[in-house]
Parts: sequence; C-alpha cells; structure tokens
Amino acid sequence: MLESVLSSGAYAIIVSDAVEIVLFGVYTIFFAFALIILTVYKKPLPVDVGMCLTTCVLYLLCMAHCSAITTDRHTTFTSGWPIPSGREMSGLLRVVDILYKTCAFFSQLIMIHRCWAVWDCRPTIVFLPLMMAIAGFVCAVLGPARLSTSDFVSPFVAPRIQALDVSFCVLSLLVFALVTYLIILRLWRVSAPVRNVKSMESLIWSLVGACIEAGALLVLAQLSVAILLVLDHPAIIIAESIATQIYVRAHPIPLCSSCAP
Repeated sequence: MLESVLSSGAYAIIVSDAVEIVLFGVYTIFFAFALIILTVYKKPLPVDVGMCLTTCVLYLLCMAHCSAITTDRHTTFTSGWPIPSGREMSGLLRVVDILYKTCAFFSQLIMIHRCWAVWDCRPTIVFLPLMMAIAGFVCAVLGPARLSTSDFVSPFVAPRIQALDVSFCVLSLLVFALVTYLIILRLWRVSAPVRNVKSMESLIWSLVGACIEAGALLVLAQLSVAILLVLDHPAIIIAESIATQIYVRAHPIPLCSSCAP
C-alpha cells in the first residue's frame, strides 16, 4: 500500500501530515492555556500531579508522532529522484507506528484512571478494562517487533501484521466504549438523590455531557481506524493521524484529586 506517489490513494500521504499538523497546532494553544491556568491559578484547586504528568507525557508523545511523520514526508520528498525506499525509511516508519500505538495506550490508561476515581477507587471495576488495554498494547508492540527491514516496501507507511493490528484496534475500541459507559453509569447513579435539585441538575448534566463527548470522540476515532484497517484502505494513515491528536484532545489536564485518601 502506497509504495510510491503514483499509487492509488497517494493523496493520503500529504493529507495525513497536513491534518495532523493543524490539529496539533490547535490543541497546543489550548494545552498552553491549560498549563498557564494550572501553574498560575492552581490555588485553591487541588491538583492531581500524577495525572497531570501523564497527560503531559501523552502530549509529548503526540508531538513526537507529528514530528516523525513530518520528518518522513520531508525526507522522502526532498531527497531527489528516485525517492528513498521503504528499507531506507524503515527506522522512522517503525517509530511512527510505535508512537501511534503508545499514544492510544496512554489514552486508555487515563480513561481507566478516570473511571477508577469516579468509582471510589475500586480496583475490581477497572480490572477488565486494564487487562484489555495491556493485551492490546502487547499486540501493538509485537507487530513492529516482528517486522524485519526487508518487510518495509513503502517509504510512507509501515507494513502491518493484520491479525495483531486488528486485535489492538478492537481491544482499544472496547476499552474506550466500556470505560465511557462505566463512568456515565456511575455519575448517573450517584446523582440520583440530587437530580431534582435544579442547581445540581445542570452540573450533573454538564459532567455527563463532558464524559459522553470525550468517550464518543475516542470511540469514533478508534472505530474509524479499525474499519479502514480491515478494509486495507489508504485513508488509514489519515485516520491514524487524526486519532493520535484526539487521544490527547479528549483528556484535558485534570485539576482535581483523583481519589479521596
């Protein structure tokens, strides 16, 4: 797939990088404002330091993914004719693939932590999603690890081991969907006693709406990647670029304690 610029669907080579650069730039503005609020106006708000650091790491991973893709495109198109082969770009393409999957894994961990906090830090609630996330990440890492340099044909897209990549996408999709459902269910249950209080009703619905928005973004992004992966469509690289930025977009920097001591 996408062995050269003359291949079917070659438009995705440029579109994927352009879309990711725009999305990353927009989110960077919001991220900078969030950091300013966090560092300047954090008192008297309690700060979840662990989750703040995790969110920052996820942001850096997304930045690295955007940089790696841009470097691949720039190197390929400015190196003259003939363009570099897949073998020559294999190291960078392998990094791009691993970064994308690591971003997805970190996003799942943040969602699982959020669910754990909402459910009063009950480990049994998040055990299944956590095991699914770990299993998916193992599948994700095994793919690039088992590929040799000779397997890289396209200088734009890393080759895939279909079974492992589909397993990773499906497990990630299930984690996002399950955790979102658990968070909404918990918020709905604990809000039952005060649901008829007008001042609390708007707050409850805003929390539920925020959870639905974040969860829906993640589920839709992961579903798009899974479908295009199964179809082996060139637009998969566009979907992965968008999904990478949604992973960090769906997780604002937390300003509250994760769990009562």
